[in-house]
Amino acid sequence: MLVRDFVQPATVLGQHATVADAADGLSRTGSVYLQVAGQLQAVVPRAMLGYPVSRRLIDVPLVQVEPVDIDADIDRVITATQGLDLLPVADRGSIVGCVDRRLVLSTVASETSPEQLGVLLLTRLAPALVHDLGNSLLVVATSIALARRQPTPGALDAASSAVDHSTMLLRRIRDLASGVDESAPIAVDVAAVLEALRPALASALGPNIVLEVDAAPGTPPAHAYPRTLERVLVNLLLNARDALPGGGCVRITIAAADDGVLVVVEDDGPGVPADAAHQIFAPGVSSRGPGRGLGLASVAHALYRIGGRISVGAGTLGGAAFRIELRRAH
Repeated sequence: MLVRDFVQPATVLGQHATVADAADGLSRTGSVYLQVAGQLQAVVPRAMLGYPVSRRLIDVPLVQVEPVDIDADIDRVITATQGLDLLPVADRGSIVGCVDRRLVLSTVASETSPEQLGVLLLTRLAPALVHDLGNSLLVVATSIALARRQPTPGALDAASSAVDHSTMLLRRIRDLASGVDESAPIAVDVAAVLEALRPALASALGPNIVLEVDAAPGTPPAHAYPRTLERVLVNLLLNARDALPGGGCVRITIAAADDGVLVVVEDDGPGVPADAAHQIFAPGVSSRGPGRGLGLASVAHALYRIGGRISVGAGTLGGAAFRIELRRAH
């Protein structure tokens, strides 16, 4: 998708424009920009409160912005860091309209398949895995060099273990990025899926975050896509990691619940404010700044496809607790 697929009308004013001109433009197009001496600035409606209509717009608090090219990929809008929902769009240097980030995020999230969710995750997971892969390969090289000088079982065992770990990390990156889910959901052992993920998760979480897993015996298999479930768990754990910059604890609980399986991912971080909990799964909503807020919307959409759902509340550790409800496999 390109930016031109989402262009909406916008009003562009010159240096002599007044507050009245901006108000009129906002009523017609919803977005107004002031272009003076080669600089483009956005009008924020609330900033005009209290100013007389005859006041020059240049004297009102404005936000300097950079336009997005009309032929750019829509990713430029998703990752924009200007802190605005309406971004100006330029065609060969001239402002031709604007693009609404909220609409873009909503469209992308609603069209995100479980496979695409894996690609989104890689932008956050890959740096940690690649760092760990580099460390593993360094151990391999060091152990092989040592074995050549002084062949010992210990050096060869260390090299073999590091090779196995490196292979696991490469396989995990490949699976998350390009794995294709089955044509239909199957019976999935959630605890087994999580156990297979643990080495990669340990790399991503880092040494200062403790991962606890409590899987109740006798928990039935869930009706799910295995790789979709992997990506959902990884996404939530990376969110928990981001909420714990100084380290802490993340706990995953797996148990039977009514006619399904309940998975709870919680941490001892600051939690989610009560007034934000009801909208945290909406596209574009995030406490971590512009360009975020797509992962949880995609997670909710992926779970919906298999009859599951997700909610958030306060956890027993004092931070956020994400509750995933999955259907029981029959």
